[in-house]
This record gives sequence, C-alpha cells and structure tokens, in this order.
Amino acid sequence: MDCSHCVRDAGAGLASQNGGRRVVNSCLDLRPVVEAVVAETLATLQAADAAIGGHRLAYLEREAAELLGVRPHTLRDARLRGEIVGTKIGGRIAYERSELLSYLQRNRQR
Repeated sequence: MDCSHCVRDAGAGLASQNGGRRVVNSCLDLRPVVEAVVAETLATLQAADAAIGGHRLAYLEREAAELLGVRPHTLRDARLRGEIVGTKIGGRIAYERSELLSYLQRNRQR
C-alpha cells in the first residue's frame, strides 16, 4: 500500500509529539486502531443481538448507528453511497440486523 499521501515530515512530527499528541506517520500506524474499533463494534452488535434474543428484525437509523458506533449521518451517507441497504418504514429508515452484520464484515480491515 502506498502511504505517501499520509506521511508527515519529521519536523512536524517532532513538534506534535512535544505537544502531547501522537503523530500518525503512515496509514499502517492506524491499522491496529481500526481493527480494534471494528472488532469492538462487531462484538457490541453481537452482544446486543444476543441480549434481545435475536427477535428484533430491524433497527431505526439512530439505533443502528449507535450499535455500529457511528453517528446517524455517517450511516445515512453509507446508505446513499450504496454501501448498506436500508428500508423505509412509515417515513423512517430501518436496517435489518443481518444487513448491519454484513456491513461490518464487508468493512472489516484485513
């Protein structure tokens, strides 16, 4: 993977470290963080699924976003890009449990 677009020069990195912030020098530095967030979100969704006994068919956009750990507008934008399928029910968008799990699996970092 070419990370030249996200590499920062050494001087800027040094200044940021002195300010108490961690500097991301390449996309590869983010991989463990992203993988951990995806794993945690998937575990949260599976735990929520187990807690309700698998009887719930769908979640409203706000609920689905909360389960995924994103804001509702992030989920809406993913739906508009065709990355996830939502169903309009009574003027509101709902997402099937299976679609949320599939979305997480498709977006899992390798």
